[in-house]
Amino acid sequence: MKKLIRYLVIAFVAFQAADAFLTLWATNNGFQEVNPLMVSFAHTWAFPFIKIIPALVVAWALTKLNARFPRTRPATAAGFAMAVAFLGVVLVANLGEL
Repeated sequence: MKKLIRYLVIAFVAFQAADAFLTLWATNNGFQEVNPLMVSFAHTWAFPFIKIIPALVVAWALTKLNARFPRTRPATAAGFAMAVAFLGVVLVANLGEL
């Protein structure tokens, strides 16, 4: 279970980074950001940091909690799996729009 969570954490952060850089590229090439909270940041150099740093903090905090409370591992694995699946769908949809 620990290995699965490790792979899911890596995929979660990688998908967040991919989404950030794809959004940055798209907004700098004429596409519009549809998330109203991110519109003012989507075309700036700060956007990847705004997306990636929270993902890293969440991943770090949940892995620390899992080390302290091993009984939460199945729930953490399920949560990360759902987040990775959602981000995968978002990335495929965004790539389809390009």
